[in-house]
Amino acid sequence: MCGARRRAGRGWSTLSRRAGSTWRMRRRRRGVRAVDSPRGSGRSGRTRGTCSHPTRRCAWAARPAASPTRPIPGPDAEVSMERWPGRGEADAVARLGDELVRIPVPSRTLPPATHTNVFLVRGTRGWFVVDPGGHRDEDNALALAVLERIPREDGGGPGVRPRGLVLTHHHRDHIAGVAWWCARFPGLELVVHPRGPALLPGSWSGLDLRWQLAREVEHEGVGLLDTPGHASDHLSLLLPGGDLLCGDVVAGVGSILVNPPDGDMAAYLRTLARLESMDVRGLHPAHGPSPQEPGRLLADYRAHRLGRERRVVEAVLGGGGLGLGEIVAHGWPEVPVLVRPLARRAALAHLEKLRSEGRVWRDGRGRWHGGSGS
Repeated sequence: MCGARRRAGRGWSTLSRRAGSTWRMRRRRRGVRAVDSPRGSGRSGRTRGTCSHPTRRCAWAARPAASPTRPIPGPDAEVSMERWPGRGEADAVARLGDELVRIPVPSRTLPPATHTNVFLVRGTRGWFVVDPGGHRDEDNALALAVLERIPREDGGGPGVRPRGLVLTHHHRDHIAGVAWWCARFPGLELVVHPRGPALLPGSWSGLDLRWQLAREVEHEGVGLLDTPGHASDHLSLLLPGGDLLCGDVVAGVGSILVNPPDGDMAAYLRTLARLESMDVRGLHPAHGPSPQEPGRLLADYRAHRLGRERRVVEAVLGGGGLGLGEIVAHGWPEVPVLVRPLARRAALAHLEKLRSEGRVWRDGRGRWHGGSGS
């Protein structure tokens, strides 16, 4: 944010720093919050303001402490799936093919994203729910209502039971609805990366689930690709028609944070190169719209990361031992102060990659130098 205060509804807001380097504004009255969303867009039902930063527009959306329940139409409602009642252009439910439906739901994700895309994917024996990240009951109920609106000949219809859940990775904005689905459909199959169980909440031990650990295999006609980098347990789903659900490898809005130690920049760059070489028909991220040119977006992401890395190397080689904050100032000069903590995590991911390659080293004071340090 570019000012110390913003107007959010009624009353002034002040900034406070939250755990995990998430920046929020906390209202002095009634607990209303607003989330920093650089280059983001406001949503219906929220008040918003804009900043005057010379290189970036920040959108601020005040979220009500309690959201009204959205009515869920029945499976026989005469509505178009692409324009579900109560949902606007940015969060429209969309059937992307015979085997794929996208349902954006509000989630506790990092700005500028505000939604997580829940996908319904058709396997050989039924439909899977991918990344049930909605933390509100009505959002999970909406995904079920959409599944019941799918024609019976396509495996949907009233009373249909999802085949299982698939998680691209363990972050909270991708798993918040798992307990809701398990409570309504005991014995659901949960497909995760083999590293997933160690990273997922321990409270899930009481859920009625059938764990399926898989990577680099085909599961009910869907290829499960090992795509680490953003998270060590990251999976991407390759559908028979050539569409790829890439989770948080890229985003349709904003950027992707690689946060060590679980995030690995070297692995992330390898993942980007691998997916770029696959020449997929469609690329569907977990946040934001699907890009028109998947290969170009993947190439742009990789070029962007390598460009940041060059700046980091220039800073380290040009200084006589720099702290992380000084490296961020050189490599991320356009980033507003409030998102510098996230930039520090990204810079550390680059530095750890360079250290593993013997190109930089860190002294006992936490300052970085060029060379292997031996």
